[in-house]
This record gives sequence, C-alpha cells and structure tokens, in this order.
Amino acid sequence: MLVYDGIVYQGTTTPLNVDHVDKYGVTGATVIKLSDRVPPQQNHKHFADNYFTSIALTHYLTSQGIWHAGTIRSNRVMQCPLSNIKKVNVELSRNMSLSKVML
Repeated sequence: MLVYDGIVYQGTTTPLNVDHVDKYGVTGATVIKLSDRVPPQQNHKHFADNYFTSIALTHYLTSQGIWHAGTIRSNRVMQCPLSNIKKVNVELSRNMSLSKVML
C-alpha cells in the first residue's frame, strides 16, 4: 500500500475545487483532490468507509481508472433499490451481509 498525499482539514478554508464540492460534496471533493496525484488509468484501488463513499464519486473515480470500493450510507444511494433494513436484520443471521455491486 502506498500513500500519495494528505490534506489537513481547515474548515471552509480547505483548498477544494468548488465544482467538485457542488457535484460530489465536501467529502467527495476531498477524495478527488487526494486522488489527483494518483496516475490515471493504472487500475489503482481505493478503499473508503461510508463517510467517503457515494455513487457519483465511484463513477468519477472509475472514469479516472481508479477502482473504488466502500460501504455506503443509505442516504447516498440515489435511486438504487435497497432492501428494507428492518426486514434484512430479521432475515439475516449473525456474520452475514447483504451487498449490491455497481457497474
């Protein structure tokens, strides 16, 4: 694993692309800024927790040749149909998970 870059969060003065903030949110714009130094179209892999994952960001990174994998919050799935969480909790036993793959 190789770390390319880092950003110290400075609130509203953190240097982020305004267009990226509008389209992908602050967290997405942060990921894009950090991935700017990653060579494009080299099949690099990026893993993130639910705070830094969205469908729009995943599409953007994939277009740059960066494979993105991460958990996602239910409010960031756009129109992707997901199972009812209460129903899933009842039907799944311990140590099981439910997943969807976006292509």
